[in-house]
Amino acid sequence: MDLSLTETQEEFKKVAEDFVKAEVPAHQMTQWYKNKQTFQPQLIKKAAEIGWLGMMLPEEYGGSGVSMMDCAVVFEALGHGPVPGPLFTSGVLSAQMIFEACTEEQRKALLPSVCNGSSIVVPALTDNEAGQEAQSLRARMEAHRRTPSCATCHRVMDPLGFALENFDGVGEWRMKEQGGKVDPVGQLADGTKVDGPVALRQALNKHPEMFVRTVTEKLMTYGMGRGLDYTDMPLVRSIARETAAGNYKWSVLVMGIVKSAPFQMKKAAQVQAVSTN
Repeated sequence: MDLSLTETQEEFKKVAEDFVKAEVPAHQMTQWYKNKQTFQPQLIKKAAEIGWLGMMLPEEYGGSGVSMMDCAVVFEALGHGPVPGPLFTSGVLSAQMIFEACTEEQRKALLPSVCNGSSIVVPALTDNEAGQEAQSLRARMEAHRRTPSCATCHRVMDPLGFALENFDGVGEWRMKEQGGKVDPVGQLADGTKVDGPVALRQALNKHPEMFVRTVTEKLMTYGMGRGLDYTDMPLVRSIARETAAGNYKWSVLVMGIVKSAPFQMKKAAQVQAVSTN
């Protein structure tokens, strides 16, 4: 199976990478987060001009009619920024929900403004209406999953969250929530049934290498101030193996990243930049 990118996909990737370098430099991204200015309307406008919003939609609605793989190439590159703003949420996820669930009249009324960036649409859980019997988060999430485009991801994510649902927003243990008793029971992607934090921990412990690789990727992203790509994966696997050999100690994982060439080179580059200034 040939998994290499097509010539068109390589062009899409290059445009997205250049966009990240020009519009979302690391120092600017840091400043936005510090000032809580992560929504940047000018980025939405420029993304629309390039054709990234609604890019999987047919051209008659303002889209580009590209494949899901083409779209994935673009948004993976944008995610390495990471580019702030609801570009994917509005321009892909919500746009596809409207396309699949709405009538033709609704599509023509709603989708063009999503594609040109004048409308920002994000999916949300439905709040209880006045006089309506209170619903639990689980009940609302189950209703949310009835949309096919939402169910794809939520079937995998939701059981992890349900298993921790006994913890409220500040980490306090609870047995009841709005809408009734907390129901932490769920089934993970591999078929394992979980009914709370203990069962979830046991399930994760069955696959320690997967858990450690994920933590390694997230910690490397934080430590190096950039997203990872396929060239980083050998190092991720190497650090994960070292951590396994070290009995999965946190210190082994952290030192594996700190001693790695990409982290050391980033530190050297920062020192050089400071001395130059």
